[in-house]
Amino acid sequence: QLNLRLDEARCAVASLIGDARPRAIIGSSMGGSSVTMAITFAMTAIVVIGFITALRRRVTAAEILMVVSLAVVVSVPARTFRYILPLTPYFLLYFVSGVEAISRGFGLAAGAVGPTGGLAARMAMLCVLGLHVQDHAQYVVMKLRGPIPPDWLGDAQAADALTYWMTTHLEGTGAVASTNPGLVYLLTGRHTVATDDYSRGWERWRASGVRYLVALRPLALPPKSLNYRLVYQSPSRPYWVIEILSS
Repeated sequence: QLNLRLDEARCAVASLIGDARPRAIIGSSMGGSSVTMAITFAMTAIVVIGFITALRRRVTAAEILMVVSLAVVVSVPARTFRYILPLTPYFLLYFVSGVEAISRGFGLAAGAVGPTGGLAARMAMLCVLGLHVQDHAQYVVMKLRGPIPPDWLGDAQAADALTYWMTTHLEGTGAVASTNPGLVYLLTGRHTVATDDYSRGWERWRASGVRYLVALRPLALPPKSLNYRLVYQSPSRPYWVIEILSS
């Protein structure tokens, strides 16, 4: 059981890094494109500066909430962006604070007199809002006019088809090890554990009652030497369900 928990913790950390599949910098990439991730890391650095600035000024309930919430999010063994979303107002607040702090630092270095940073913070917020509007507008255009649907929409349809097949075809009991255990549990009702590495842990899974492995992100099938049976494979995505056979 301890090893299963360690697997889940490692999967949680991997989910924060994100899906490494190459994507174009287009709307609806869900943050998966390399350019978007680079922008995100830069903005995160500014948010951290703003958070530290707020802490140095005065510790409030907002700072305590952020620390506690992020600690809880990190412990979740699945993709966690949906849990980060309610914290968006705080991230924007610290982003503005970080821009002001950076601008104030440059102003002092240049010998500026008087308050600085307000204009830079407003311009930064307009850029953030503009990027959001652009991303959503591109998503709507792609969904309505094509030529191909947004990546994440196709991912969701493939995941829905896989979990529906599980509910209608899998018989008997047995837990599931999956890259998205929360979704599998909600849509199938089967007990789940998290994993992002199918190359190890098979004996432990057998001993713990795990009967199926479910990939809901692109993963190659495990080596045949691990003794399993492929029972479902998505026609549109490298998603699959395999049954662990007794050794």
